[in-house]
Amino acid sequence: MLGRPIEHNRSPKTDKAKERTFRPPPTAHIAWALMDDRHRRVLELCDDIACDKTLAWLEESVAEIRSKAGGKQRARVKDGLIVAVFRHYESRATESRPTPFTSCTSWRRCPPGSGGRWSRAR
Repeated sequence: MLGRPIEHNRSPKTDKAKERTFRPPPTAHIAWALMDDRHRRVLELCDDIACDKTLAWLEESVAEIRSKAGGKQRARVKDGLIVAVFRHYESRATESRPTPFTSCTSWRRCPPGSGGRWSRAR
């Protein structure tokens, strides 16, 4: 999994989302390319399960809400993260190759808590 800001400018006004990329090992890419559709769906389902479990772990164990001056007060995310998931089937290289991977873009804000304000996730 690779996590990186979508925008290179790290100012608070532009750092709105984080992209995470989930890729199976290269041997799974080869198997996926050589399999029939039924078996490809099985590999894709395994990828979906791994992605879902990893996002759940991030949400439960890693994601925090920062508040107060300088983000000194931190709390766990209660109502979940906002994440868009996209499946890709080819690399972005010049010579396109069958390389299934999943991109997950999470918004760096969390739904309002008891104070009614959207909070910055970390």
